[in-house]
Amino acid sequence: MSDEGTRLLRIAARVPREAAAQARRGARWLRQRRRLPAGVRPQGVFVVGCQRSGTNMLMWTLERSPDVWVWHEHKLSAAFRDYRLRPTANIERLIASGPAPVVAFKPVCDAHLTDRLLERHPGSRAVWIFRGHTDVANSAVRNFGEHMRDIVRWIARGDTDLLGWRGERLAPDVVDLVREVDRDDLPLEDASALFWYMRNRFFFDLGLDRNPRTLLVRYEDLVTGGEAAFARVFSFLETPFDPAFLEGLFSDSVGKNAFPEIDPRIQRACDELEARLVAAYEGGTAGDERRSAGPGDAAPGRT
Repeated sequence: MSDEGTRLLRIAARVPREAAAQARRGARWLRQRRRLPAGVRPQGVFVVGCQRSGTNMLMWTLERSPDVWVWHEHKLSAAFRDYRLRPTANIERLIASGPAPVVAFKPVCDAHLTDRLLERHPGSRAVWIFRGHTDVANSAVRNFGEHMRDIVRWIARGDTDLLGWRGERLAPDVVDLVREVDRDDLPLEDASALFWYMRNRFFFDLGLDRNPRTLLVRYEDLVTGGEAAFARVFSFLETPFDPAFLEGLFSDSVGKNAFPEIDPRIQRACDELEARLVAAYEGGTAGDERRSAGPGDAAPGRT
């Protein structure tokens, strides 16, 4: 059988599973809609951060709550196209018609637009999850491989037509660092750690550390701290928390694999940013004081 024939068979095999999944999702939507209190206006939340940082884990946990409706990245999703959020009007409609008090989206490829998402969707919130750079880089190498080196090369050489979202809103000093360390034989671990740095820099570059509608959370504390760490997330969303939501949560992904030595310039940038993220998290992020701020209070982001 030809490769094209094999591909078509695989697609055909997925159709019944996708149809069943959509049917279950539709039934859940109806159940949640029936229990939504009259007069409650659903609010949106954007779960963001760097790829491989635990955003899926957080979304799956939120999905266990009857007070949260989630929109995953999916080819059949009304919320996403090619892993990016659809236009503002589409997202507003999905929030307004949501069957639960909280409607959650995971626009990881739009994390660098979080400040704009909060401005465009009044009353919405953001949860930025970060994870240690070595575990993220190891995971990215396994999942994305050579693509991580491609991203560094495209940024260094200004191939904006290939970069897409990966090259949007990068600070000049970030681009300078990429150009400084770029080389044809750049190890994938170096490229992946650099990508972690580029994406997590946006938390500070966009002023999200000063935005009361943004909560910073740490992956390691979520998977090892259990109830207390997740209760803080649900409190931020002003929705009830049940320890049963954590069923199946595991922590063996923390420090699972050794990480090699990388370019000292990349290592230094990652170490400094990770320390800054940990300090912001442990010191109490702006999101913990969200209730004391007005609904329109938000720090201006970088254009």
